[in-house]
Amino acid sequence: MKSPLHPEIELVKSELDIGLTSWRCPSSGGHWVPAPSYWQWHSQLPPQLKEPQERRMEKITAPDFESQLSRPALICPESNCLLVRYKVGGLGIFIDRSPISGGIWLDAGEWSLLKENSIHASLHEIFTSSYQKRVLKEEAREALMHKFYTDLGEEIAEELVNLSEWLKGHPKRRRIIAWLHEQLSLDETDFDAKPDELPIREVKVDDSELPTKK
Repeated sequence: MKSPLHPEIELVKSELDIGLTSWRCPSSGGHWVPAPSYWQWHSQLPPQLKEPQERRMEKITAPDFESQLSRPALICPESNCLLVRYKVGGLGIFIDRSPISGGIWLDAGEWSLLKENSIHASLHEIFTSSYQKRVLKEEAREALMHKFYTDLGEEIAEELVNLSEWLKGHPKRRRIIAWLHEQLSLDETDFDAKPDELPIREVKVDDSELPTKK
């Protein structure tokens, strides 16, 4: 089989993990994992590792879109079809998978990164639409939180976040929120600017455009 990154180079049989057969690219260090190899390895994992990981993506690393766009499309070494790229939540990396053979291409170092974040045992979940939708949702939330911290400042934003977490776990949170809403509700006077707060703008008038008296 040829390397997806370097089509002129033959892949070498290797072992990505204990019991997980892969084909390594001698030039890039990447690994091609055939679908049967992955599922055979997955079937031998302890039951606790196979359980879905409810890992919250708190710190999302922005993907390097420039390198991703400049990178050429990869070809499946088994079926010669184009590989489909999937985003991995929280890590800022993409993983390529063949839509025909189901094989997976991992760049050098990506398997270690997946293991460090306990994603390797549920690698197949990354290729589902539900996972990809969750990634987009988490990234949108992260962008909103970044703007929230920027606008209010880290100290105030942190206090509000702690307050919201406390409210979520309180049995009378609805009553507390209703009371806060009542206490902090705005009336018409809150929208009236004081005279000294009104912006002063200098308006220049061209005399030639003024109407003349008849």
